[in-house]
Amino acid sequence: MSRVSYLTLCVLVAVQANAVAAELTVGEDHFLNAVGRRCPIVKLWPDGEIPDEPKVLGDETVETTRGGREGLLLIRNVAVPSMTILSPTAAKNTGAAIVLCPGGGYGSLACNPVIETAKWMNARGITVVLLKYRVPKRHHEFAMNHQPL
Repeated sequence: MSRVSYLTLCVLVAVQANAVAAELTVGEDHFLNAVGRRCPIVKLWPDGEIPDEPKVLGDETVETTRGGREGLLLIRNVAVPSMTILSPTAAKNTGAAIVLCPGGGYGSLACNPVIETAKWMNARGITVVLLKYRVPKRHHEFAMNHQPL
């Protein structure tokens, strides 16, 4: 086995182990239910280790109605950044992928466009990765273009 193949295998095992071992947040559970299937979820930060966050964060919540609009899926108070990997079937998988980083307001994540895009892309053999992120507030004296994702 080549060194690159071995490293790739190690990364895949680590990702799968992390995806299986991690407990789903409320938002991740609602997202996977809306997608209609289970997908690997990779946590990006260790538990309780949110960089540059000046206050303790509350629990993640989900909003499904906003401004009279039904069927919305908005994850509120993102406190556990992760990547959710929505892959097409093995027979269709082209090996191509796109990472989506949707907005929704500070600490929130709008999921409906991701679900629609994943269905469309998966049908064409393309993996969609949802980056569930949290950006520190601007009062940390960072310019907006220096915000780490």
